[in-house]
Amino acid sequence: MEHVIQTLLAENKALKSRLDNLEELQHRVLVLEENCGISDKSIGKGDNPSYTSEIYQEPVSSDEEQADTANNSNEYTNPDRDAMALKMTPQHRIVTSSVASSSWHLSKRAAQSEVAFHVYLSGERCYSNLEIFKFDVEPVDVGGGYNTADGIFDAPATGRYVFSWTVAAPQGSWFSADLIINGKVQGVVMTDSDLGGSGNGVHPVTGVVLANVNAGNHVYVRFKQGTSCHVKSDSYVRTSFTGWLLL
Repeated sequence: MEHVIQTLLAENKALKSRLDNLEELQHRVLVLEENCGISDKSIGKGDNPSYTSEIYQEPVSSDEEQADTANNSNEYTNPDRDAMALKMTPQHRIVTSSVASSSWHLSKRAAQSEVAFHVYLSGERCYSNLEIFKFDVEPVDVGGGYNTADGIFDAPATGRYVFSWTVAAPQGSWFSADLIINGKVQGVVMTDSDLGGSGNGVHPVTGVVLANVNAGNHVYVRFKQGTSCHVKSDSYVRTSFTGWLLL
């Protein structure tokens, strides 16, 4: 499972790199489009100086406007100024704003996509009914969402998550364990380790859930009920909890 998580993290980093390249390509395309617009405008004759007013974001008083006109009497006849005015037409500003907004959301999404954790119990524990498992060993916690003190994963980002939990009952007992997301049961498993007969085996069980989770939602595994309070976890079988942001 740890190998799978590391592989997913590597893929996420590769996707982020490709995303950065895409944003750079978008910027270059936008510059080319603007340059093409300038060429078309420069070829024509009788450029309309009214475009220049589009570059101002705040209105100015009539006195300021007159002073500006007096100090820049040749401004509107300068081809370079006309080219700059064309670049700042409302249509170009809308395109620029749209691309910038899209790039910001893509970057934000890429940063949030690296969320993953894997935890397990360091030894056998005894739990009461409906008590949360407090997994005390934390090999992986990308995003810092899992808390070993209370056993709760606090989702740092909204998205579709995969959760997996493995539990094992000691020989001769059974118990069930719930996966709780935002206060609701989203999955349940039961481990029954040769409760009857002459067998002496241990039968761990694993549950997997795919769920939509909002940022700030609490996710945890709890002991539901069983014939014994004991939960097995040692060098032969580990009771563990894993989760990662899929998309």
